[in-house]
Formats: sequence, structure tokens, C-alpha cells
Amino acid sequence: METKNWRLYEWKRSFELFPAARNEDGFAAPAFLKDFYARKSAARSLPRRAADALIGAGFRAWTSSRAAKIARRFGMGDAWAAEAAAIARSTWGDPKEIALFRSKDVSEFKAYLRKFEHTAINKRINPTNWRDDCILKFKDRFDARCAEEGFPTPRTFARNTGGKLEANGVPLGAEFCVKPVYGTGGVGFTHIADAPPLPDPAAVEAFLRSRIGAKVDWVAQDYLRTHANLADIALDALATMRISTMLNEVGAPEAVTTVLRFAGKPGARVDNIAAGGLMAHIDPETGALGRGCYGKRPGDFDAHPETGAAITGRIVPFWRQALEMALAAHARVTPAFALVGWDIAPTENGPVIIEANGMPCSTIAQRAVGRGAGDQRYGELIAWHLAKAPE
Repeated sequence: METKNWRLYEWKRSFELFPAARNEDGFAAPAFLKDFYARKSAARSLPRRAADALIGAGFRAWTSSRAAKIARRFGMGDAWAAEAAAIARSTWGDPKEIALFRSKDVSEFKAYLRKFEHTAINKRINPTNWRDDCILKFKDRFDARCAEEGFPTPRTFARNTGGKLEANGVPLGAEFCVKPVYGTGGVGFTHIADAPPLPDPAAVEAFLRSRIGAKVDWVAQDYLRTHANLADIALDALATMRISTMLNEVGAPEAVTTVLRFAGKPGARVDNIAAGGLMAHIDPETGALGRGCYGKRPGDFDAHPETGAAITGRIVPFWRQALEMALAAHARVTPAFALVGWDIAPTENGPVIIEANGMPCSTIAQRAVGRGAGDQRYGELIAWHLAKAPE
């Protein structure tokens, strides 16, 4: 990822928005966040309250045009746009999220954690994630820490840091991948499948310098493939399990999100929903998949829309091992974090930790399972952490 784009991403994810709009229940917030917003409201100064009122007025004016735009994009129709705008004004919601979460009225939508409020909540319950030296921001440091604790990650055989390119081994075969050290959403991922014979580290360095360059910090790693039992839905990308874990009331990691992500179209090299990927809920007890769905637009199905391969009911290989790995890694690699989203790949050789995220996507946590955070253990633990977090 280009440095300027990474900075823009960091600014966007740091932005907090207060739900200034009100409805009959007070502030337009999910029920499980009422106490949190009541405390925030009581602490706001008069200038901040005035700014909230202006933002609220602008938000109300925005909802109609936003709903109409989303209706055109997704083919929802004028009647849906009017209903979505009304729900949005009452709940301080984005009509796009109303479409994604399949909400037909206020009661269905009020349990969902909205994307705009995720940052403010994460800053309070997961402050370690916002430190400049957060280990999850640096793929090479994170992988090294996992290795220290005995958790498998893709083998790194070369890295570029500050323009200094170093190779510590020879790639196995002609296929590997390069990832930015700082990055998200699969941006900057490069798959190389035509490397010539590289007899020593110097040859590896020369090849990577010519193909990738040294302007952006990156790591070069083995290219992993999805387990054969999922190949017909994974397509050309590595599928990953998103297992989000949270510390519970006794300080032990607990799984709150269990989802498989996989590519939506042939040729896609990453499974991220930002790249058009699909996802399906994983039953935490059995490892069986629920219905598939798009992450960025409406669409639910029992079979992959491109291949026709069955999704619903399919068992994820090594599911129990992957779940136990995520729980153990939270306790041993990231014990200071209240919340971590683990991306674990089901490969032929077992589960492999690809990366971890200190502010895992709220859309993934809710859309795949078809329930808002407020109706899940996820929301219950968010509320518990917020109640004891300092303002």
C-alpha cells in the first residue's frame, strides 16, 4: 500500500462520529450501547453539543439522497429508498448498511453496530490497538511473535524495510507472494508465479528489486493454497477463516465471530470483501457453513454464484484446530488486546495464521450470521468492556 493511502486509511478509521439524531428512545443508538452514549453525552461541552446538532441536521438531509443512490446501485426501487431513508433518520444509520443487513424496519436494524461508531468503541475497549508500536500493524513483527509462540505463519524469505532489501533464504519453487508491511483489505498484495531459478539470496534480492521495488516496506512469503475440500468456492484466492476473539468477564479469550471468507470471482487474488469477496458463517460447534453472501452488496445464496459449488452445509477443514489456535494465540501473542480478528487459512497442511486485526470489520461480524452485534455475545462483551473502560 502506498504510504499516502495508508495514512488516509488511518485517518478514516480514526474518525469518530457521535449519533446526534434522536428518536423516541433518546439517542439513535443500538440498545446495547445506550449507556455508553448516555455517558458520552453527559460529558460533552456546549460547543460539542452545538456541533452535534449541526451534524445531525446534515445527516438527516443526507439520508434521502444516500438511500436513493443505494437503491439505484443495488436495484432496490423507490419504495425501498423511502423506507430505508425513514429507518436511517430514526436510527442514525447508513442506508447501505440497512440494505446489507436486510433490515425492513427500525426494530430489525436497532441491534446492529454501525460502521461509523465502531472506531469510538474500539478506541475505548482496545486501546493497545491504537498505539504507534501496535504489533498488529507490522506483518513481519507479528509473524516473528507468532513463531516465538509456536503458531504457524507463512514463511518469510525476504523483506524490504526503509529501502533496505534483504533475503534470508531461497523461495521454494517459482511461486510466492509479496505483501506490504502496512496495509489492509488486500491492497498491495502481489502474486508472483513465474520466478526464474534463484540460486542464492543475492539473486532473490535482485529479482525482487526489479519486480517489486523498494519504495514501500514489504515482506515476501510462500504462496499458500486453500485446502482441496474448499477449492471450488475459494477459486484463485486463499480462503481465510475470520475468527474474532474477545476477552470475557474472567479475562479469557472467547470466540465472537466465526466466518469463512472466499473469493467472489475467478482471477481474484484476495478474499477480502473490499475486493468483491464472499463470506459465510461457520457454525462454531460443527464447522459447517451457513448461506453465502456478498460483503459489499446484497446477495445471499446456497451455492457459489460463479461455480455453482455448494456452500451451505459444507464443513471447513481443520475447523476445531483453527478455533483453538485463535483462542491460544490471543492469550499468548496478544494478551493486552481486548479484541482481535484472526485470519486463519485452512491449507492442506493444517490451519495457518495469515494476520490479525485489532479492529475487525463489523460488517463481517454481523452480515454473515444475519444478526446484529446487540443480539450476539459480541455485543454483550462490547457493552461489558465499555462499562469498565475509562472515558
